[in-house]
Amino acid sequence: MGTVVFKRPPRQPGPQLPHGELPLEPPPELPEPASPNVMRLLMILPMVAGAGAMAFMFAGRGGGPLQYVVGAMFGISMLGMMVVTMTTSSGNKTAEVIA
Repeated sequence: MGTVVFKRPPRQPGPQLPHGELPLEPPPELPEPASPNVMRLLMILPMVAGAGAMAFMFAGRGGGPLQYVVGAMFGISMLGMMVVTMTTSSGNKTAEVIA
């Protein structure tokens, strides 16, 4: 193995720094976040449907067509909570924290 000696050229001077006052523009204004009241209402509706289904399930132990209604209410409640969760999780959380 050999050793190669490398000699670097002298360093070039950097650019001149600006003098005086620098004009800065203000950052853009943030838009107002959407009202969370509508999202709260949309989250409450599937919960109420699930609670109603639970009440019907314990009230009507006989079976029959009421079982289909209760099953449908559980299904609607589950789908509603999935849709609401997916739509609210994609929102801009940073804007809410800043506001």
